[in-house]
Amino acid sequence: MAMLVSRGRLALGLDVERWLAVLASHPADRFLVAQARALAIPLISADSKIRSHTHVNSLW
Repeated sequence: MAMLVSRGRLALGLDVERWLAVLASHPADRFLVAQARALAIPLISADSKIRSHTHVNSLW
């Protein structure tokens, strides 16, 4: 990605570092939800996206 952006072949609405951070945060949320579901444990989170998952109990 960084190479394509630096060569002008790809335009992102954010700088590459911020774009990668946003991208990484989404799979991380899903991983946390999946792990809590697999272990049948509640999640403690202030994140409304995580708390909105119906497949896992969340506390906050």
